[in-house]
Amino acid sequence: MAKSESTVKINTVLGPISPDDMGVTLPHEHICSGYPGWNLDEFSPALDFKTIADNAVAKIEKAKAYGLKTMVDPASMDFATDPALHRISPAGPVST
Repeated sequence: MAKSESTVKINTVLGPISPDDMGVTLPHEHICSGYPGWNLDEFSPALDFKTIADNAVAKIEKAKAYGLKTMVDPASMDFATDPALHRISPAGPVST
């Protein structure tokens, strides 16, 4: 099947890609999540984002062996996300 000549691009943290290049896609995955204000809860454990990122890359690598090429993480800014987690894409195996 020939690739389409679509001008539509999907924005990823790695840059724009063609829909034809998305391949097998997980459309709604959260690498890390928590309720808004979780970091103000004195009883919540501290999150180690480096460990979370390392674990995520290892698990995504396993999924890649089954054909995973793109993953969508629709986490909002107040959903226990951290800019450090975006390093998973450049260092990792899939577009997000």
